[in-house]
Amino acid sequence: MQSPNEAGSGQELELLVCLPTQSTSQDKPPILFIHGAFCSAHDFQFFLPYFASRGYPSYALSLRGHGKSWTPNFLELNLMTTMGDHISDIKAILQFIRDQQGSSAQRPIVCAHSFGGGYVQHLLSQETKSRGGAGPRLLGGLVLLGSAPIWGGAKQIMSHWERIETDGKGYAWPWSPRSQLDTAKQVRDAFFRDGTEEHVIQLWRDTCRTKVEGLRTGLAAFWPFGTAGEVLAAIEGFGQKEGLRKVLCVAAERDRLVTVDMVSQNTETYVKKAADGAQVVTQRLIPDCGHHLMMDTPWKQCADEIIRWIEM
Repeated sequence: MQSPNEAGSGQELELLVCLPTQSTSQDKPPILFIHGAFCSAHDFQFFLPYFASRGYPSYALSLRGHGKSWTPNFLELNLMTTMGDHISDIKAILQFIRDQQGSSAQRPIVCAHSFGGGYVQHLLSQETKSRGGAGPRLLGGLVLLGSAPIWGGAKQIMSHWERIETDGKGYAWPWSPRSQLDTAKQVRDAFFRDGTEEHVIQLWRDTCRTKVEGLRTGLAAFWPFGTAGEVLAAIEGFGQKEGLRKVLCVAAERDRLVTVDMVSQNTETYVKKAADGAQVVTQRLIPDCGHHLMMDTPWKQCADEIIRWIEM
């Protein structure tokens, strides 16, 4: 674990790092993994060594208020912490990776899960606006894992969460308690498939869970994170010009929060804005997998799909 400082604040961010050995290093691009709500960098504890063993320098960040990163006090977390603050954290770590890898390294890939995908889409959209379409692209590629869509998706995701928590009955009152992830059953219902081993559920509860999520950052998903065209313009892509690959959208067949239909709609939004259509934006489906694609039973299949997309 490394703890680089968030830009300009002097506060430490938790960064898990897994680098290839000399025997597996093949001059491949670094990958930064970004978690979603109520989670942390440790959600990628299976992915990090797996990608490193295949030659990819691998990093996972805990955003402020998550994991072992610095945490604002309760009022600051809920009333003052914004999506822009999380984006500052991501930008600080991208700069840290560039400094560590050197100027000759390939542009990083960001692999972002759930609401983390929303933050990264917003970051890339803002990056395009700030540079006016000029200058170097920020990323080599973007992988969206069960990600919040470009239009935000908060109403849909909250509706899905209510259905999960109440077994489809709905909350009796607006003030009905929302215990969400307090029990193993709630974690399984929200994040994993029905048959996932109990020790995996417990591992997530012991090592990954962040109990309090900032109010303002969650509200940000009621508005679009940006536009698909702006996101694509901030990505360099892989492959030849005629078949450049920029965005991979990964859906989990049994995802109850960000459904396959939501991922497909997000993919289609990007395809319509992509100059080369489906060659630029690709979707993959992981069968029999829940929302937590990087920890659920088929996680290796998910990792292999990402690697195939990068290397195809």
